[in-house]
Amino acid sequence: MATDLRLSRQSHRQMPVYHTRFPKPPGPMPAAIDFHLGGQRDPVRVPTTRTIIIGRSDGAHNSHPDVDLSECGGYVKGVSRRHALISSQDGYMVLIGLNSTAGTYVNGQMVAPGQAVPVFDGDELSFGSVATRVSFVSAAARSRA
Repeated sequence: MATDLRLSRQSHRQMPVYHTRFPKPPGPMPAAIDFHLGGQRDPVRVPTTRTIIIGRSDGAHNSHPDVDLSECGGYVKGVSRRHALISSQDGYMVLIGLNSTAGTYVNGQMVAPGQAVPVFDGDELSFGSVATRVSFVSAAARSRA
């Protein structure tokens, strides 16, 4: 596993970013990801054409993540403004924790800050104590929506 150091946008200090080589991808990349948040009827759908930022909004700090966990009590449940991100890497969708103090988890397993962990359809992701289940949306299903 190779490690390089990059500047964190949040703190201007170096944090390690771990690049992991994964085995052959399981199938086609999803066109979007649905985030099923507790207490909300409809999922939050975000296209996978760019990096997805997960966190909580804060107008005073101009923080407007793609998946805003503010409505789920994100502030009191430990969600950072920029808590984690999801992007594509080597044919996988991967989650990377961004040095949050309350932790990031995939199916109950803690993700080290800067570590890329594959995310699959149906996984449970937790940001602080806010949990969400993800569903992958295919290009065909997205075009019907």
